[in-house]
Amino acid sequence: MTLRQRDAASFFIRDLDVTGDGSGSKEMAADFTTPDIFFLTPGAGETIAITELRLRMVDNTTLLHTNLGPLTGAQTPGIDIFDVFDDDASATIIDFTQGDEIGTNARLCELFKPESAHPFIGGTQMYVGTMNFGEMFGSPLVLDGRSSTPYQLRFQISENFSTLVGMRITAVGRYISPRELQ
Repeated sequence: MTLRQRDAASFFIRDLDVTGDGSGSKEMAADFTTPDIFFLTPGAGETIAITELRLRMVDNTTLLHTNLGPLTGAQTPGIDIFDVFDDDASATIIDFTQGDEIGTNARLCELFKPESAHPFIGGTQMYVGTMNFGEMFGSPLVLDGRSSTPYQLRFQISENFSTLVGMRITAVGRYISPRELQ
């Protein structure tokens, strides 16, 4: 099978960011005790089929099984919202956490299946996990930007992740052409 240039032009890969369009801050390893939301929003007229989300957490110490990142003790939930919603009406379309906040790495691993060989051992670590929409739903997650109220993927964090070296979520998929939508 030969990869043609037009095929490569349809690939989509972008980190979630605070503006939703790829131009804002993408780094989730920061202090979000004042909550912030990371988005993915298709551009006007764009339709995106997201096949998977990739989570990367990097730390200089052990990523503990019980709490997000290197945090210890009782913590407030780290991820309050992880859903797809209609921006205009703020109506949730899909709630990936089913109303239950994500406060532990174990809970995060339920959504982002580990790809790391040993995600919770001692020393400097990188945790990589993937949420595959084909496995979960039998098809990609489609975000349609042709509407005046496009669907957005959002991820709200309300936790201090500043001790992490890095944390990002990347969406991978492809652009869908208008011809495919007819």
